[in-house]
Amino acid sequence: MSDLLEELEVLLCEEPQWVHSGASEDGEIHRTAKELGIPHEKIRAAIEKGKVAPLKPHHLDSLQNTDANQLRGKKHAKKLSRGYGRNIHRIFKGFRKGATMPAPVVLHRKGHAPYLIGGNTRLMAATVAGITPHAVHAHLD
Repeated sequence: MSDLLEELEVLLCEEPQWVHSGASEDGEIHRTAKELGIPHEKIRAAIEKGKVAPLKPHHLDSLQNTDANQLRGKKHAKKLSRGYGRNIHRIFKGFRKGATMPAPVVLHRKGHAPYLIGGNTRLMAATVAGITPHAVHAHLD
């Protein structure tokens, strides 16, 4: 795809309707539980109680387990997503249509930086498209 078409793809994006995905990120929940040493049941319960809200810039800047806060533009996002076996163009297409989009899931723990459980590609796409990302904010005390 030419550079001009790629830029146009980003410029035509609209705010999606971010929705709570429930605990559908099952594989990501188990990975997070193992990585952080937290029982997956506790993480799942926190996600189910979580609310969808904008991801504030200071949370995005300090967010762990994401590439969205280190992007160098759309080409970089595209390359990273391809490396993860994800199709970022499908997400941009959804943004162009103002589609319903599962919100990324962020875990908040006292004394720790926020941690992205799932939705890295959606978060990268929103960041390069200039869309305010929303997330399910799951809190563990």
